[in-house]
Amino acid sequence: MSSFWRSSRLELLSRLRPARTVPLEALTIPRLVRTLNRMVHQERLDRVFGAVADGTRRAILRRLGHGPARVTDVASGFHMSLNAVSKHLGVLERARLIHREKRGRDRICTLDVRALHEAAAWIDETQAYWDARLGALEEYVLAQRKAKR
Repeated sequence: MSSFWRSSRLELLSRLRPARTVPLEALTIPRLVRTLNRMVHQERLDRVFGAVADGTRRAILRRLGHGPARVTDVASGFHMSLNAVSKHLGVLERARLIHREKRGRDRICTLDVRALHEAAAWIDETQAYWDARLGALEEYVLAQRKAKR
């Protein structure tokens, strides 16, 4: 590998390298708390993205977007058993995308969009990160092309 490509590759990698890692000694209580909060936040995001990965659950969320509904009303829109729909509702409930409340003999499902807002915020942050990284890559490639001429 020529020294030009080696130095160019190292320069590119240094621009794309994520933030530095932190040595164990530098972990203070506030930093540990932030790290734990980030881990909990990641677990919540995993549950949300896992829940919305299924088409049936997305359709249930669309249905509940029109307003609260009984479990039997939600299930009537699908060609599956009430038990199967209830399992989908359980996944959505664990992801904190819906709430189920018992009113008399009925279970009423209500959409909770806060978890979706958290997921959308994460997507926006990630997009901004990669836009910046890919912008740096584009600048580097263009500079290399100009240098060759």
